[in-house]
Amino acid sequence: MNKPFILALLILSVAACSDGRPDHQKSRILRYDIPAPVGSLIPWETMGSGANHIHPFLFSCLCVPDENGDLKPDLAVSWNYDPSEFIWTIEIRKDARFHDGAPVAAQDVKFSIQSFCVNGIRNYSGNSIKTIEIVSPTRICIKLVAGDPDFINKIWDTGIVPER
Repeated sequence: MNKPFILALLILSVAACSDGRPDHQKSRILRYDIPAPVGSLIPWETMGSGANHIHPFLFSCLCVPDENGDLKPDLAVSWNYDPSEFIWTIEIRKDARFHDGAPVAAQDVKFSIQSFCVNGIRNYSGNSIKTIEIVSPTRICIKLVAGDPDFINKIWDTGIVPER
């Protein structure tokens, strides 16, 4: 047999090899069927839309529930409540970054909570917020109008977005 024929046969054999999956399944694209129109991807504008199915893939939250429903750190590494002053202090991870590499800062958390709770659809939480103060780049204090030791359970799933 001549060498060019063997080389061509070898190239065709390798090119014909496939794992059997269609081309669209070989890409690094997640395809997810959403049973409702997506609309806006801004978390506080889209409650009840198909975007709610996408948000967990796009945004991190302050905390996440474990298998027992207890809140565990996500963007927030710690949170404390002072019942005498009605103040929640939340410490944000120092290593958290947005998709573009910008750090997640207390200003972004404040903006997200204000947008979602105060100006957005969770007015029941927003009505209980008196002020949100930035203490440091990774710490905020939320002063409530009245005592609410369960407040973190009302805001834990706020999608944190960059203020910019």
